[in-house]
Amino acid sequence: MGWANVDRYPDANARNVAWNTFERLADLSPAAIGADTDQFEAIPFLRFDDEAQRYFEEWREGLERKLRLASCIQLWKAIWPNIVS
Repeated sequence: MGWANVDRYPDANARNVAWNTFERLADLSPAAIGADTDQFEAIPFLRFDDEAQRYFEEWREGLERKLRLASCIQLWKAIWPNIVS
């Protein structure tokens, strides 16, 4: 699947769902959702539970592998352009 130019009206329902989500997030009270602060960070933050942390780590591991592979390929292309192309 490659790139294709798409010229059509925006999906109004999707735009409205996104906009409503942004508004709810902007009005969100960190204290109301259990956000923490500590001695090092005055900005409220949330933490993953154990299950969510495992999912995040799996996702990140895959992403890091893809990024490093892409970096290696770019390096090979820069060093040996006629061989890799």
